[in-house]
Amino acid sequence: MKKNLFAIALAATMALTPMAAFAGETEGAEVPTLDYNNIDESVYDGTWISTVFGFDLYLPTDWNVLVNGDQVDDSVKDQVEGSGLVFLAQEPEDSNGDGVLWTVGVTASETDITSLDQAEEQIAAIDGAENVMEVSCNGIPAVTFDLKNEKASGVAFGNTDGQFFTLQISPNDDDDFTPTALNIFNSLSPTEAEASTEVEETEAE
Repeated sequence: MKKNLFAIALAATMALTPMAAFAGETEGAEVPTLDYNNIDESVYDGTWISTVFGFDLYLPTDWNVLVNGDQVDDSVKDQVEGSGLVFLAQEPEDSNGDGVLWTVGVTASETDITSLDQAEEQIAAIDGAENVMEVSCNGIPAVTFDLKNEKASGVAFGNTDGQFFTLQISPNDDDDFTPTALNIFNSLSPTEAEASTEVEETEAE
């Protein structure tokens, strides 16, 4: 698929590259892979969103981006202050009439974690954590997990500046949301240098 990037507040002076504080750990290892080539474009009309922290997400076009770095929508300012939240997007209306909005959020924190094994151990120790495993996410060494108590699923990864990012998607108990959530997880990828890149496809001879 073509990766068209819509930069919402791409501040070059703030951009970080979430590649690999843990680089090399998944190289050659047989770990599950998340790949934006596996995005199912039939699930929703999507847009590539670039964050100020150096990674991209393929989100439904009608979703509201409420937080992207220092850009914070007035409706969530009180909740975001001091939370570590650096990105937040959610559907504009309740899809299922149950009062729960489909949401993706990213938090950032300073960390002394230096390996995926350490990250996996810390996440596994969280009450209600399940299915904790190492993955390769479009070249980003990461750890995926489910949080039963929060009804959320997530992926955690670090960068070379000592920051630790945790992306969480909720609710993970809504079967209707599952295809959308899977697309978002598959889309998590480093921001490209170009504003538009074409995924190379092997043409049939």
